[in-house]
Amino acid sequence: MNEKRINGRYEEPGKVGLLMTEGLVEKVLKAGAQVTQLGHQAARIRTAASDAIEDAKMEARRAAKRGYNLAEDLVEDTAHRIKRAPLKSVAVGFGAGLLAGAIFARLWRR
Repeated sequence: MNEKRINGRYEEPGKVGLLMTEGLVEKVLKAGAQVTQLGHQAARIRTAASDAIEDAKMEARRAAKRGYNLAEDLVEDTAHRIKRAPLKSVAVGFGAGLLAGAIFARLWRR
């Protein structure tokens, strides 16, 4: 009976170091596999974040271009309306100025 109880099991004295080394190797290999898996997950997350940022940048560029085009169309349309009816445009501008003046004067008195 040369067996000793180690970690809840009976082992022969000469094999104790070998079994402990094998257990340590298994733990190191398992930890290495986990580190590799975490590295792959991090790479996937980094790729997904990069793709999301690129998509957002493209959408922002499209929105800015659409806004620019709409503003340009508005300016052209306004210029066309003014050329088509210049007196009406002056009258509308004068009326808008009077209305804005009346509103500011009333707010100023309060």
